[in-house]
Amino acid sequence: SGQTLEVTDKVRHDDMPSGSVVQVVEHVGNGSSSQGYGSSTAYSSTSFVSVDQAALTITPKFATSKILLIISTHIYVTGHSTNDWRGARIRIQRGSTDILTDGNAYGQAMYLVGDSDRWMTHQSNMVYDSPNTTSATTYTLQVSSRVGNAIYLNRGSYGAGGFFLAMEIAQ
Repeated sequence: SGQTLEVTDKVRHDDMPSGSVVQVVEHVGNGSSSQGYGSSTAYSSTSFVSVDQAALTITPKFATSKILLIISTHIYVTGHSTNDWRGARIRIQRGSTDILTDGNAYGQAMYLVGDSDRWMTHQSNMVYDSPNTTSATTYTLQVSSRVGNAIYLNRGSYGAGGFFLAMEIAQ
């Protein structure tokens, strides 16, 4: 028969079987379940900038824990010049350390011929982090535009519903 453990501050590391979910922190965003994080903000910087309302903080109970980060983002890429690659690059940072990055210059991209062409996609990412701390740890979602045209994340009128969460996993 299985043993049920209640996860509290008094639970010892030895009480948690490896792989157990210790806690889950979900980003609440602006409080609208249909919006998730993000807003009508247009991100057009070709350098990474923090997404409004898209930082979450988790305080690991055990220094040996891993943190599983999961994001889901609706991306709307607006028109730009003709015959050009347009895209949104996504990254997650812990402090100034890159935890997740697209790893190339294109990100979620599409080559478009017309200057008024635009496109949408939904992107999900997962990444496993080892912060090695029991201090509050903040993860920030960032975005950049491939060529400087406007990028919208989870914009309600185009496709909302993104989320950003962190799960502490006992080791």
